[in-house]
Amino acid sequence: IERETGEFAGQCGLVEKEVEGQQEMELVYVFMPAYWGKGYATEAAGRIADHTFAEIGFESVISIIDPRNAPSARVARKLGMRLEREISRDDGITRLVFRLDRVTDAGE
Repeated sequence: IERETGEFAGQCGLVEKEVEGQQEMELVYVFMPAYWGKGYATEAAGRIADHTFAEIGFESVISIIDPRNAPSARVARKLGMRLEREISRDDGITRLVFRLDRVTDAGE
């Protein structure tokens, strides 16, 4: 919810996904066009990723992005995600898989 207007801006969260036979936790961010390019997705996704690693203890999260969606790929890269691979869904649609691993101290 946008603080000043009270309008719905978008949503961000975690979704369990099976990707090529592997169970993954996907970090999903979807915002209304009026709120694109304002940093909302990066801020929200960053906070959820931090919580996911620090409080829940996951080792990594992914984001599955349409290759034509450059703004979503930019958000993933700003979060420190790396392009891991390209996948083809059962319906033949291609998607990019970005991954963010939990950063640990050298002593862990």
